[in-house]
Amino acid sequence: MSGSHTPRDRVLDWLLDVSPLASTLGLAGLFVTIALGFEEPNRVMFFASASLLVTAPLAVVIHAALTHHLTRARRRIWLRAFVSPKAVWVMPRYLRLSRCWVSSRKQASHHGVERAVEQ
Repeated sequence: MSGSHTPRDRVLDWLLDVSPLASTLGLAGLFVTIALGFEEPNRVMFFASASLLVTAPLAVVIHAALTHHLTRARRRIWLRAFVSPKAVWVMPRYLRLSRCWVSSRKQASHHGVERAVEQ
């Protein structure tokens, strides 16, 4: 759990923040494609929307695999849970917990706690 201020973790946290919005846009795009393309389907819009739809699950798995917030044992537990039948319920829980990690890290840096711990 060390190295929580690395640029890689910032990018991973940003990816985790943006991915639900991208998935929502993908879902809306699929609805528009179905509603407007029932006679002549638009394959480009369908594949663009479908690829946006899977960004949140992919971002969660990538974040869990690459972040420094998790120990090796916890990472293994989360990744096993993501491929289990309960993955639909596990991924939102991971999103909530990862937001807690980021907010606690921001609060700690805001109050100078990390500087005191390093000394």
